[in-house]
Amino acid sequence: MASSGRVEKSRARSHSRNVNNQLIRTPRNLQDTVTIRAGSLALGHDLITHRELACYYSPVFKAAFNSRFVEGETQTYELDDVSPAVARLLIHWFYHQELDLEFHQATKARTDMQLCELWILADKLIIPSLKNLVIWELERLRIRFHTISTHCLNYVYENTESESPLRKLFLHWCAFNMVESRFKEKPEHFPKEMLLDLAVVQSRALPKETGELKIRRWEELIMLKVEEQE
Repeated sequence: MASSGRVEKSRARSHSRNVNNQLIRTPRNLQDTVTIRAGSLALGHDLITHRELACYYSPVFKAAFNSRFVEGETQTYELDDVSPAVARLLIHWFYHQELDLEFHQATKARTDMQLCELWILADKLIIPSLKNLVIWELERLRIRFHTISTHCLNYVYENTESESPLRKLFLHWCAFNMVESRFKEKPEHFPKEMLLDLAVVQSRALPKETGELKIRRWEELIMLKVEEQE
């Protein structure tokens, strides 16, 4: 079991770089930068990154910064629904193709939420390699700390589509890796749509025969027996 006081550093790298030995991209024009404005107008932060990197990794940024719209005129892209911390993770990934995270067991839930936010941001910006890296890191943290951050479920379901890999990851966890008492302990964590999806996942995992309930062993039949009156 991981110690709650030990701070760990994640250096999870993009899978494509590990497999294909893809070099980290270095901007050629160091003076050519853009601004990513993260957070609300009152509490937001302006984060500077090189235009070449933003446009190389995200077709959304490429279209925006090369357009005649306000983003192209000002070379500023507003992410008003993204926290500065998550935007910094994105920019760090541009330069290093890795996730720059510090965490320990006590803050694992917060780290998971940041990763969910980063996945959803990468989905909006059409950066599939970053999405894959986030999924890998979420699974690694689950195995490392033996916990599932169900408090993320409402956020995930509010910000993803039905076939989202992020939804599927959480569904798989809840179906096959979570203690059943969690549903009663934290019912507010489980949106109705998720519970319906969960029923489908678990029904597909059951062995299919003729559509009838077949009990092969006497012990299984005993489990269905109700208590009789004397």
